[in-house]
Amino acid sequence: MDVRPDPAHAAPRPGGIDLRGAAPLASGAVRDVFAHPLRGDLLLKVWRPAKVEAFETKPGWLARVRRERTLGLHVGTLREWRAALRAQVRAERRGLPMPLARVGGLVPTTRGLALEVERVGDGADGLGRPLKALAKAGPLDDAALDALSTFAHALVRLGVNAPDLSLTNVVWDGAAGRFVMIDGYGEKTLIPLREWIPALNRRRVDEGMRRIAKRTGLRWDAARAVFERP
Repeated sequence: MDVRPDPAHAAPRPGGIDLRGAAPLASGAVRDVFAHPLRGDLLLKVWRPAKVEAFETKPGWLARVRRERTLGLHVGTLREWRAALRAQVRAERRGLPMPLARVGGLVPTTRGLALEVERVGDGADGLGRPLKALAKAGPLDDAALDALSTFAHALVRLGVNAPDLSLTNVVWDGAAGRFVMIDGYGEKTLIPLREWIPALNRRRVDEGMRRIAKRTGLRWDAARAVFERP
């Protein structure tokens, strides 16, 4: 008999960082983002209650195997770790800037395990401004354009697998004068063809860069991996 508690009504997990009563700074489709109460330079990403409930209560033997024999929802966490670690190692070796927000470890909270990530930006809410918001405000100035090209060039040269590259997950870090990607990277498929065949990954990344160029009024030079004004 299945005696797991209903995640929607389960008592808060004991120990760890207390997030009870804390309002998320941002909420995505699957995770909430909180300020780290002990580290001003970090954020905490936790799975949304509805996502946890759906995973924990999904019927069937395969769902039960996933709960009991795998990392469960944290398969996605491992994917991010691997992609970020690969990018960091390559960036160090090749002398390129890190185009991804840095990923830390897992820490216990009253909402379950949370992923520590670099806090990017100096906006009013303490977060970086998405490229979408900057583009909506008008053409990028020369400094922002140079920073966007630096980000894009590093992302391409480091071979980052970024299937969800978009204007919403590329954010401006005004304090450092840089753009970084905050999520949407890492292989999602069971057979990681884009990790094995770089040309496939490059094609996908170029598609994402062209979408960004279209929305920002720029031109994507795929040969040089930079953005230009038309």
